[in-house]
Amino acid sequence: FFSSRRRHTRCLSDWSSDVCSSDLVGDQVLMWAAVAGLAAVLKASALLFSALQWVGAIYLGYLGLQMIRATAHEPFQLDMSSGRYFRQAFFITLLNPKAIIFYMAFFPLFLDPQAPPSWMTFVLMALTVAGLTWLYGAGLTLAAHHVAGRMQRFPRLGSWLQRLAGAAILGFGLRLVFIK
Repeated sequence: FFSSRRRHTRCLSDWSSDVCSSDLVGDQVLMWAAVAGLAAVLKASALLFSALQWVGAIYLGYLGLQMIRATAHEPFQLDMSSGRYFRQAFFITLLNPKAIIFYMAFFPLFLDPQAPPSWMTFVLMALTVAGLTWLYGAGLTLAAHHVAGRMQRFPRLGSWLQRLAGAAILGFGLRLVFIK
């Protein structure tokens, strides 16, 4: 019992660490890209922004359909072999249109084209975002672990909730296509 519990806890810890880290890194990439001027590029190039929306929509559509098609006997699982947690969560974060819009709209407000850049301001903002992202990710991971443990007792309910989540993700992907 203790051996399997220890192994399960280590797996949860690895997964949590990868997901929180990838979220953190993805947010940092988006934030520093906004500071570096990507916001201006995306604002000037509707084609580039639209292409980014389509890539995100296609990925969400794929994930949603896979979740809907999964059965109770063969539940949908992302390929979570070693090293994949980080990459998958990183790209989900990086292609999240709400995060892109937030960072591209919020951080340029702190840029004054007439003044030299104050890197310390951006470093403090980056550290604040990193801390909040980590706390949020760790909380969600612990909550998901708790709920997943309880859902194992009700496989049919879990299967329907998975389909519902798949439909919601597919809906988000379709919404991205129709956002103007």
